[in-house]
Amino acid sequence: MAQLAERVGRLEEVVAQQAERIGRLEEAVARLAEAQARTEERVARLEEAMAQLAERVAHLEEAMAQLAERVARLEARMIRMEERLMRRLTAFGARWGLRSERAWREGMRAVLEATGFEVERWVAFDAAGVVFDSPSDVELDVIVRDGKTIIVELRTSVSREALPTMERKVKFYEQQTGRKVDRRILITPWYEPGADAIARRWGWELYGEPEELQIEE
Repeated sequence: MAQLAERVGRLEEVVAQQAERIGRLEEAVARLAEAQARTEERVARLEEAMAQLAERVAHLEEAMAQLAERVARLEARMIRMEERLMRRLTAFGARWGLRSERAWREGMRAVLEATGFEVERWVAFDAAGVVFDSPSDVELDVIVRDGKTIIVELRTSVSREALPTMERKVKFYEQQTGRKVDRRILITPWYEPGADAIARRWGWELYGEPEELQIEE
């Protein structure tokens, strides 16, 4: 009996030791769980901060894209303004004999075609001298679209005296081709005072630049 009691005592001691170890393990597990909870909380905060940062970066990228688009539009406007300024300077140069009128018209015709208009150069000999009061070639720039005939007159400048000649050219074209001219378009950067009002009364549409021209489909 004494031996049995001794063995029971040792078993109780072992059980107590195991219980103590289990208690320590449970305490360690609790500390680990608490640490894990704190880590998960920190990770959640980091994820939230990363999401906010990503959103800010997205806003910045969008703002940068909008800014780049605005800069591109401004650059395009500046290029167009420079081109228009150069064309006007060239037109005035042609007016004062620094460059030929024909060269300027060729440049404007190229701008029209680049804008999307198919310009036909019509040339016919006026043997009776109806247009210029003596036999000579008559040249016109013509756009034919959807069965409509549009005369485009390209000039570096327009004086009052030039308007009757322009009208005679239109009439001569109608007589020679049998086509009715539906629209008269005048593109020029400079008018003699009063010439623009007369041109409008005669049915001419006035534009300062080829890019301003719009023809309904």
